[in-house]
Amino acid sequence: MHLSFGDVPGHEYAMQLTADHLVHAWDLGRALGADPDLDPETVAAVLAWFEGTEDAYRQAGLIGPRGVVPTGAGPTHTLLAMFGRQP
Repeated sequence: MHLSFGDVPGHEYAMQLTADHLVHAWDLGRALGADPDLDPETVAAVLAWFEGTEDAYRQAGLIGPRGVVPTGAGPTHTLLAMFGRQP
């Protein structure tokens, strides 16, 4: 895929879109006062991918500071904190 910052494999672009939609689905659910329940398999896949790219996203200014991850937090809380969210 040819993106604004260069070429990336299709799988990488698909993960970028999946992560974006997943996190913004949580944002929207919170804004509407709902309890956003994210699909655990999708969270696991995005978390596995994002662990290797979080620093690059933050350095590029695409995400804010990492949120607090309490001891024993589950994958959803961990992923959202990585994206600068505080569940």
